[in-house]
Amino acid sequence: MLAALWASGAPGRLRTLPQVEVLRQVWVHHYYWDEEGQLRWRDGYALPPASLRFESPYDTDAHYCTENGTEWSSCHVHYIETCEEQRPEIVVHVATTIAPVQDGWLIE
Repeated sequence: MLAALWASGAPGRLRTLPQVEVLRQVWVHHYYWDEEGQLRWRDGYALPPASLRFESPYDTDAHYCTENGTEWSSCHVHYIETCEEQRPEIVVHVATTIAPVQDGWLIE
């Protein structure tokens, strides 16, 4: 479909549709053409950084993340809670970020 949209006879306005741009980016992120003209899947090290690519054309805010052996594509929720002996733990702050943002990167 992308090849057809970029063919010389295709209407240029189709290339500017947001849905087409998302599809193009997904393909650029996950596939490449090798020297022999074969379409190939990008291996992990050939992928753009997780903070720059999205994992799904249905949710462009979903990013890949791994933490303590758990992998997911979505957002990351960070909780800050009180930690005082003899008192209940209370959530005092919640931040939602793209998945690759680590807990220590948040600035209060």
